[in-house]
This record gives sequence, structure tokens and C-alpha cells, in this order.
Amino acid sequence: MLTSAAGAKNVAVTDDEAAELIPSGRITVLQCRAHWVRTYLSKAGLLESPRRNLHVITGKGRDVLAAKAERIDIRFLDTFESFRDWRVRASSEPAVPESCRKCRRPLRQLFLRPMNPIRFVGSLTGEGANKGVFVTTLDFSREATTYVVRVQHRIRLINGQRLAALMIQYGVGGRVRGTYTIQTVDEDCFSDSTG
Repeated sequence: MLTSAAGAKNVAVTDDEAAELIPSGRITVLQCRAHWVRTYLSKAGLLESPRRNLHVITGKGRDVLAAKAERIDIRFLDTFESFRDWRVRASSEPAVPESCRKCRRPLRQLFLRPMNPIRFVGSLTGEGANKGVFVTTLDFSREATTYVVRVQHRIRLINGQRLAALMIQYGVGGRVRGTYTIQTVDEDCFSDSTG
């Protein structure tokens, strides 16, 4: 991960750019982009991660370096079958996480595709469904919120803030690192009950 000033200098970014945080405020834009670079290179078979936080260039990756490719971007990575296959799977039928299969009120069908509320309603109609849950990691526009109220389908909108709260509530996508007990003074213990 590019977290040091030296790492940032190797990719020609300013100190301000290196310190810029993504909207959640948890990591920098640079760290986020480095994560996606590692993911894309891994999916193309150019990089492997034998264990957490260890990333090793593969033989195929060494061949690419030796060929001195002018630019390594998505168009270039699409020349690798494993990368193309991953992109097709990721965009059309991503795996349903086990935690989603164990919901208290499971959905009949799960669509995991980026779309807007109008297309979402169209997808529901096309599948013969009359209700659905639309989830985003950001927030919904006023137009989207008013649109779903006007349509005949029952649609629940879950924005990023609500999604995060639900993930915490149901223990999805995180780990408990510690539990804290907060105590207050019990005034009844110190009161004079005789008087």
C-alpha cells in the first residue's frame, strides 16, 4: 500500500493529493486507488497475494515488465482472458455473499448491478416483482426519493449511511476488535433509604 511519502513521490503526486481522503474518511484516495490497481493486476494474473499484505509479481507480470508496455490500463488488461472473465462475472452475476443468504426476511431474487431507480423499477417489472430494495453506498437524490414514492412498486431505498448502520447491526463486513463497558454511578446505592 502506498502510505509513505516516498511511495507517493514514486507515483508523482503532491503532498496534498497523498493526504486527500475518500468520502468515508477512513483511507486516502491514493490508498484506495492502489487497492484497485492490486485487484486489477491480480485478476489479470500479473500479481498474486499469497497472504495478507504480501503482493508478489507473477511470471506473467515479469513478462509484461520485460516487454516494457507503454501503458498498463483497463484496455491493456482486457488482453488477459482471466481479467476479461472477472469483469464479465463482476458486472453480470456477482456471487451473493453468504451473509445475504441468511437474512431474516430474504428476498426472492437479488440483483447486484449498478443502476438508477428508473432502471431498477424496470428490472422489477421485467421480472414480475412488485417490491424491491435499492441499495447505494452514497445517497439518493431528491428526484430518486420522490420517484419511488410515485410508482406502484414497493421500493425501500437504503443509502450509504443506513447501509453502514445495517452492516454494523448484523455484523456484515467487519470484525469486533473490542468491547467496551460504560458504567454510571448508581445513585440508589448511595441514597439514604431511611429518610
